[in-house]
Amino acid sequence: MVDTTYKTEKWDFTHAKKLVLYCNGASCGQSVRGVRGLLAAGYPSDKIKYYRGGMRMWEFWGLTTIIPGEEY
Repeated sequence: MVDTTYKTEKWDFTHAKKLVLYCNGASCGQSVRGVRGLLAAGYPSDKIKYYRGGMRMWEFWGLTTIIPGEEY
């Protein structure tokens, strides 16, 4: 269950940004709990993306990563 004690009608997600959540691996559940919390708070579901494999699988597949502060 997600605690929405502090949620009020003043929360406005009209200009919500797209979010990408990921964990450390497929067996981690923190991002899933985060998605549930966001949805319970009223965050638009079409603005939430979830990558199940985590960063380890992302890098395993050779997908792009950027390290802040490094020039490319």
